Amino acid sequence: VIAGNAGEGVHANNIGSGSVIAGNYIGVANDGTTSKGNGSHGVYFAAGFNNSTLGGDVAAETNIIAFNGNAVSEYGVYIASASTAGNQILNNSIFSNYDIGIKLNADGANNDIVAPSSLTQTASATHDLLLVSGNASSVKASATVQIFEADNGSSCEGKTYIGETMADGSGAWTINTSGSYNET
Repeated sequence: VIAGNAGEGVHANNIGSGSVIAGNYIGVANDGTTSKGNGSHGVYFAAGFNNSTLGGDVAAETNIIAFNGNAVSEYGVYIASASTAGNQILNNSIFSNYDIGIKLNADGANNDIVAPSSLTQTASATHDLLLVSGNASSVKASATVQIFEADNGSSCEGKTYIGETMADGSGAWTINTSGSYNET
């Protein structure tokens, strides 16, 4: 549990390539739902923090990042510098932070990769299948695209992992997954 700090929960600054931050409760109690937010960003990637992973490929590596920040421009995850590149944010549950869940600074943070745009989302008539497609033209071919169900907050963060796919050579992607979904 990384919670209740006056500043960032995790401040990662030039600690080396290949670091992994996984399996933490950041801004929440060990039940994963009770608010114990940090006073600023939940996770802050500063200059020089490169080629590292926040989260991972299996459930045990998921970070729960919630209730962080107490002012505008304080995020669940903030990648702050053009000299911060090659980082992956995978399979985390990010919700109820003061501002948006993941913020890439506009000066080139993480190689200027922007979030993929969702072009279409269609739930089946019985709401047990969901087809989501879009374009991630700002990323290289074969980039991983993950989709999440948003929390009920106004900043539409990704609380619940739904699925993932790889973008093709042009950045186009489609995910067809099963479950119980509302089309919004």
